[in-house]
Amino acid sequence: MQKIRSIFLDANVMISVYSFLQWAKDNRYRNYISIGKLKKRKDKQKSFEPLYYGKLYYKFLLNNKFRIVTSYLAIVETIQTYLWEKSLENMIAAKITYGKALKSAKDIAEYLTLKDFKEIGEEVDKFLEFFSERKIDLNFSSIEKEKESFVEVGKLVLYILKNFYLGTPDSFLYAIACLEQCDFFLTRDGYLRNLINSLCNGKFNKIGKNKLKPYLSGALRMDIKDIILPQGITEKEIKERIR
Repeated sequence: MQKIRSIFLDANVMISVYSFLQWAKDNRYRNYISIGKLKKRKDKQKSFEPLYYGKLYYKFLLNNKFRIVTSYLAIVETIQTYLWEKSLENMIAAKITYGKALKSAKDIAEYLTLKDFKEIGEEVDKFLEFFSERKIDLNFSSIEKEKESFVEVGKLVLYILKNFYLGTPDSFLYAIACLEQCDFFLTRDGYLRNLINSLCNGKFNKIGKNKLKPYLSGALRMDIKDIILPQGITEKEIKERIR
């Protein structure tokens, strides 16, 4: 089994872990409810799916000694998710049908108030504190703190998008994980995980490791044999590592 030195967290993973921790606190479960019990609930109720994955990821992150890397962009994506959910909640309260709203940023903004922005801002601050209090040390990418290094992120995103499609947040997060030389990329997004693994094992027919590794070698000024392409870690692999 490959040793993990560092792992990159996608926004959806952090949201799942936070949802589980908040739910466990509110229901006085703390950390004692088992993954097995949550899986049974998930199989019966779709609403328990984020809690199941949240517990799974939490145990994985807590029980392994590796550097956990994320990005401020992932936090931006988290805030956007909460704002979208709040807008949808307000829309339903106003008895607006789903098909008539939330089709654009303007639609989402229409159903948000200043109070909503304030409460969600405070929630995200608490979100970050939650991880720290539970001994999960999030390290924000050092690349984002250095102007010259962050320019390389933009260049790599352009290189990637000339070869295959990824949404704006995903392409930037993957580029940061590559430049940070993370061993794994942890996400709930199946398409993104499969694409990352195709790139890592060279099966992707347009770019693959034969093109991406030389690019990173030049950008990072490293020997190509030392270049790492992050792997998308699966649910099965996580379970094997937390037994």
